Amino acid sequence: MKTELIQHPTTVILDGQALTQADVLAVARSSTPVTIGDHAMRRMQAARLVIDTLADEGKKVYGVTTGFGHLSSVRIPHSQLVELQHNLLRSHASGVGEPLTEEIVRAMMLLLAASLARGNSGVRVEIVQMLVAMLNARVSRGKRRSSSIGAPSTGHCGRGRSDLQRAALYRG
Repeated sequence: MKTELIQHPTTVILDGQALTQADVLAVARSSTPVTIGDHAMRRMQAARLVIDTLADEGKKVYGVTTGFGHLSSVRIPHSQLVELQHNLLRSHASGVGEPLTEEIVRAMMLLLAASLARGNSGVRVEIVQMLVAMLNARVSRGKRRSSSIGAPSTGHCGRGRSDLQRAALYRG
């Protein structure tokens, strides 16, 4: 049987494009440095401007200016929008079970950063910068396998309790 060698990059640049298997393995296993490309920065900034503008104008945006689930029709006053996001983190950030391996956590962090760097979510640039800084500083422990929201950390949706645990950490 032939074994294929994968060439690992010396730096992984988040540019809004799909990552290769070599990119993910290089960061997850070898702590290859990660940077954010200029194009990705501009797209994230533009998307964030849309979210901020909609919130400032009082537009109804699910989970941004409204509650969640059954409370999606409830408008949240502008003065409470930050608190709404903090409460979401608090309510969903707990987890139980065995910790995930550092390799899996690093891969998840990279995939989240790459997804957010596409500039479609409206996330603050600082969140992606923090993910990249944590990857580059090798800060990646403490994620649990099972979620308080009924989904495994490694579930197919890509957004679960472990993302919320990281967000709570970034927030301080």
